[in-house]
Amino acid sequence: MLFTPGTSQSSNPNKTYQKKRPPNPKDVTDVEHWFEGDGGVVALQFGSLNEEQESGEDSESPSTPTTPLPPSLLLRLRLTRTSGFLNERKLGHKRYSSLEPLRTSPQSTDYNDYPLPFIKHHFLQGLNKKRRNTSNTNIIYWAGKLLTLWEGGLPYKIDPLGLGTSGKSQLGAVLKSSDSFGGSSRYSIATDTMAFYSVEQDPKKSTITVYEFDEDFKLRNGKDNIFGKAGFGGGCEQYEIDGFVIINDLCITKNYYVTTSVGVEIDGLKYNLFKDPKSSIKRLLPFSKIYLLNKMKKEVVSVEVKNDEFGDLRNFQIANSYEDEEGRIIIDGVRSHSDSGVKTRVGNVSEKKLWRYIITNNGQLISAHPILKDSGVCTSFTSVDKRESGIKHSAIYANLGSLGQGIGSIDVSTGLVDSWYPDSKSFCGSPTFVSTPTSSYILTILRTPTESSLLIFKSTSISSGPISTVPLNAKLPHGLHGCWTEQIWGEEEIKRTAKLYDKLESKGQMFNEVKSDFSGLGLRLDDFDEYGF
Repeated sequence: MLFTPGTSQSSNPNKTYQKKRPPNPKDVTDVEHWFEGDGGVVALQFGSLNEEQESGEDSESPSTPTTPLPPSLLLRLRLTRTSGFLNERKLGHKRYSSLEPLRTSPQSTDYNDYPLPFIKHHFLQGLNKKRRNTSNTNIIYWAGKLLTLWEGGLPYKIDPLGLGTSGKSQLGAVLKSSDSFGGSSRYSIATDTMAFYSVEQDPKKSTITVYEFDEDFKLRNGKDNIFGKAGFGGGCEQYEIDGFVIINDLCITKNYYVTTSVGVEIDGLKYNLFKDPKSSIKRLLPFSKIYLLNKMKKEVVSVEVKNDEFGDLRNFQIANSYEDEEGRIIIDGVRSHSDSGVKTRVGNVSEKKLWRYIITNNGQLISAHPILKDSGVCTSFTSVDKRESGIKHSAIYANLGSLGQGIGSIDVSTGLVDSWYPDSKSFCGSPTFVSTPTSSYILTILRTPTESSLLIFKSTSISSGPISTVPLNAKLPHGLHGCWTEQIWGEEEIKRTAKLYDKLESKGQMFNEVKSDFSGLGLRLDDFDEYGF
């Protein structure tokens, strides 16, 4: 089963503010950036389909929950009913505007890749009447739970069969309702665990919390207290770091959690008054930092990386990290080159290249260099074989090209690329690695101006082209990340669950939901967005 989140400017309903149901994607006006677009989930299940799928009469999805396809694939897609989505649709007009000043301001190289408003979300922690959790950044299936993630807000729990939205999740009382949860997760093959993070920032000191869950979704690194190893928002060890830390990714090795941040100096008074990056940031420091968060000692090793002629480590995307035989930490990831850019219809985006950093466990930077032999090849949205996550990896799979149009495999020992590119009007989605007992494959969704298809490549011969192309009979929005699970469900069970969610959503998503978070006040957790807490 392949799950991907849909997060594009087109095929997105949030600019039309329909009160009862989203309109047909063909009739929707564009959204300025994916971080503003309402999220959705696409699910592709391989297997035999013996009966024709049916669609519910009351469906509110942008497409039917099940679409007839060749007898090898079952397609499901549904919009994520976040509280922000429901609020805007109920009001019939736009409500959340915190990104407007940053979007409409002149292009700047001072912060992140424009028009990505990532830095704005770090300055406006928590949710309020101007900021909403669109839950459209990442998706993870772990221990039987399907979660959609967003940088700076609680995850949303999705039913993996009908793709209906169950609401925000505090992961079994591990998270506080106000936690600024991250939009990235990382699997460790060594411990068979999944790690997430949250960050609490202040001009003088920031706190990073890492949550590591086992295969039963129980917290492995929690503190012992009266609630066990969970703790209602206080159950994990925390790492304090001097200064204002801006992170957007996390990786894991045998002894460390690894993350990065660009160096910034913050005006504390203006930050507390305005929470605006244009006025709060005094200056960018001439270095970035890599942080090694020690699992056992609960200590932080800070590694200073001086900015070079290409730029700094802002918006650094980690492909994988591991510790070698000498105890050194190797970090492979995609960094932005600020000296070059690509013009798109939503603004200029810097080119991204794959780099390797080698660090000793006492914080000494030994080496920093590009991985690819062909320095002109751009990379983005990387992944590795899950069986090599957190340990030494042999290859990295990534989108290729300045606009992420192609797809390829990168041999990290030689720096050679095995690539494939579609025609100029088509774009590959993020690559997902899938292994079987006899072979391994790369899955991606190809998007053209009029249709979408699933492409399947042999992981060892991507340049030979897809070994299978399956038309999806639907125009899907562009997705950033995907996840794979070997869990499958029966077709009839999927149909019944999808129809149930259709009927529930047609009557109002929360009409029968138990108000348990603050039952004495009659408030649900999802009401916090609506009431502006």
